[in-house]
Parts: sequence; C-alpha cells; structure tokens
Amino acid sequence: MFRWLSVLFLAVPPAVADENTTGQYPGSPLYSKPIEVIPHVWSAIGATAPPTYENSGHNNNLSFIVTGDGVIVINGGAAYILANALHD
Repeated sequence: MFRWLSVLFLAVPPAVADENTTGQYPGSPLYSKPIEVIPHVWSAIGATAPPTYENSGHNNNLSFIVTGDGVIVINGGAAYILANALHD
C-alpha cells in the first residue's frame, strides 16, 4: 500500500501559487462561481495566490449552506466586495 502512495505523490505535481491568475468567473469579484460540493453546501473556491487588489483577496474558500429557513454563510471573505458577491 505504501508503495502505491509514494507513486501517487510522485505522479501529482505540487500546487504552486500563481500571482498572475485570472478569475474563472468573469463579471464577478469572486474568483470562481460557487459550486455545490455536497447537497445544500456551496463554496466559491479562491485563487491559489496571495491576496491582492486584483483578486479582491479571494484566495480562500467562501462557503454557505442553504437551509429551509434561510442561508448560513460560513465565510464571507475579508472584503465587503466578496461578501456582497457571495450574497448575490
């Protein structure tokens, strides 16, 4: 089993921060469009880059849960512009 794990780790390239990363969700300050990761739980995955003005600091996962009574925001981001986009 350990042999397979070592092969797997060698086959997967490491994630590298890219400061020139452009957003994947044009027209929104969010880096990526929120996706449903499990039923009723949504997340907008941020850039793999340091927080900058250009990415509105969206380098983390902004998440929310949709319930029968409303929406629970887990992380709205560090900037008002991100929280507003996530709520929209």
